[in-house]
Parts: sequence; C-alpha cells; structure tokens
Amino acid sequence: MEQNAKTGKSWSWLFDKQIILLTCVLVVLLLVIAFFGDALAPFFAALVLSYLMDGLVRLLERRRIPRFVAAIAVFSLFFVFFLSIFIWLLPILTKQLTQLLTEVPRIVAQLQEVLNGFQARYLSGNETQYLQKLIPKLAERLEEFVGNLAGFTLMQIPSILALTIYLILVPFLVLFFLKDKKLILDWLLQFIPHSNELLFQVLTDVDRQIGNLLRGKSLEIIIMTVSTSIVFWILDFKFAILTGILTGLSTIVPYIGVAVVTIPVLVLAYAQWGWTIDMFKVGAAYGILQLIDGNILAPLILGSSVKVHPTAIIFSIMVCGAVWGFWGVVFAIPIVSLFKSLLDLALPYVLKTRKDSELPPGSDEALSEE
Repeated sequence: MEQNAKTGKSWSWLFDKQIILLTCVLVVLLLVIAFFGDALAPFFAALVLSYLMDGLVRLLERRRIPRFVAAIAVFSLFFVFFLSIFIWLLPILTKQLTQLLTEVPRIVAQLQEVLNGFQARYLSGNETQYLQKLIPKLAERLEEFVGNLAGFTLMQIPSILALTIYLILVPFLVLFFLKDKKLILDWLLQFIPHSNELLFQVLTDVDRQIGNLLRGKSLEIIIMTVSTSIVFWILDFKFAILTGILTGLSTIVPYIGVAVVTIPVLVLAYAQWGWTIDMFKVGAAYGILQLIDGNILAPLILGSSVKVHPTAIIFSIMVCGAVWGFWGVVFAIPIVSLFKSLLDLALPYVLKTRKDSELPPGSDEALSEE
C-alpha cells in the first residue's frame, strides 16, 4: 500500500496544471500545422512579414507616434521598397536566366570535356562506363531545371486562385497584424489562466527569439545578396545578380545552403572563363564572403537569438524538410528555436515539479519551497 502511494505520488507532477496547459497548447498547435498547414500558408506568411516590420513600428511608437499611423507608414514603406526592387530585378533576372538557358549546351559540353579528361587520366573500366552513363543524365536534368526556371509562368503555379489569395490576403493580414497586435494578443491571452506563469514565460521567450531571428535573418539575406552581387559585378561575372540572390537565399539553410550554392557559382564561373585566374577570383571571393558571413556577420546580427548546435540545426532541416517539404526547410530554424525555448524554460520547471512531488510533506526542503 505504501509502495503504491509512493508510486502514485512520484507521477503526480504529470497532473500539474501548468504542464497540462502547455502540453495541450503544443499538441493543438502541431495538429493545426499538420492538418491545415497548406490552407493557413497565407496566414503564416503574413505572420512572418509582420514580425519583420514590428520592430520598426515599435521604434516609431516610442517616438510617440500612434501605432495605427506607425503601422501604415512602415507597411507602405516596405511595400513600395520591395515592389521597386521586384520591378528593377525582374528584367535583369529574366535576361540572365535566358542567357543561362542558351548557354546550357555549351556548359554541358565543357563539363563533358573536363570529365572525359579526368576519367581518361585517373579512371578505367567500370568507373568510366558509369560516368559515361551518368554525364548525359546530369546534362538532361540540368537543361530541364534551367528550362523550368527560365520559363516560369503563372500556368506553372498550382492554382491562379491560390496566387490571387496570396497577393490580396497577405498584405491585408500583415497590416491587421501590425495595427491590431495588442488587441489580438489580449484576445488570445484571455483564454489562458493568469496563474499559468510557465506558458507566459515560454510564449514571451518564443516571441522574442523568433522575432529577433526573422529580423536578423532577413538583414543577413539582404546584406549577403547585395555584397555578393556587387563583388561578382566588379569581377565582371555575367551571372552576378542571379548568383548573388542564390547566395543570399542560401543563408536561410545554414551549412547546407552554402554547400549547395557553391556548385552553380563555380560551374558558371568555369563556363565563362575556364581554368583561368578569373574563375579562381570568383571562387576566392565567394569563399571569403562566406567566411565573413559565418564568423562575423551572422554572429553580429543574430547575436544570442539562436544558440543551437550545428548538428541540431542540420537534424531539424532534414526532419522538417521530410515532413513539410520546402517550407519545412525554410522554417526549420524557427521550429528548432521553439523547441530550444521549451527545453530552456519548461524542462527545469518539470524537473522541479517532479522533485517537489517526491518530497515528504513535512520535510525541510518542502517547507523551504513553500
């Protein structure tokens, strides 16, 4: 009997109200994302964009500007800025993609020549036969990929209606999130008991970490895109803007993105100059920019918003990519930041609650806790 009482008492921490509520919120959130993720994509996109703009809105608020006016001003500024960038970049990207498409056969022929020389010098037998079969397949895939990229049209979008919803709904949602942030938060918080300190701590920490992360990552993408494009343009690289944008976007997926984008940068540089000093200048410039980003820029911008081991980041990218595809890869770091916040705040509380549940009611430690 006494043993059963001790066993039941040791598991009593599982029925703590704060732990139950936090678990329920997490389960509901995961179920909503799993079953309604596609339908709520405009909502999540607007939420991310509002996070990016909220810092500037709060800055204007501290200057005694009403939040409504600040939200309208910041939203209009971002909208005009990105629309101008899009209008300016579209013809440049179209030109570079078209040029790349026309040069694919020549690039493939150059790579074929390099690989033929490599296999004649170092390989023989089965390896040579394997490469002879592999190279045409790679060439076919490369032409198909570039062709799809250059010929991107509205007809390739799964649904014109979905695109229309994005273009109309997302800006309105962003504006509402910016303007009515306090009202929305107050409405949500009314469903949470005020005594639940654990959930409030987790939500506050997640809000801070993800907000800092999204704003920091966006700034990092812009800096890397602009700096890489300028450096490649100075080096007279024909695909400077295209590879600059790819380099900036590669920072979304740490470690893996850099490795993936390195290949097209070097291949296109080789296709333009061959084995010359100009090609190695592009490769060296790309390597230096990545070193600056990894060792100076990213730590300076992101600061302490995300302190996660590289292994955990790569693992989260693989898992989220397998579950949610492309968007899972993009949002892998915010997701791992959420779990890190849970471990940092919820785990100590769980351990403390479990320890307290195992103490005898009249013990000195139990009395001191009270």
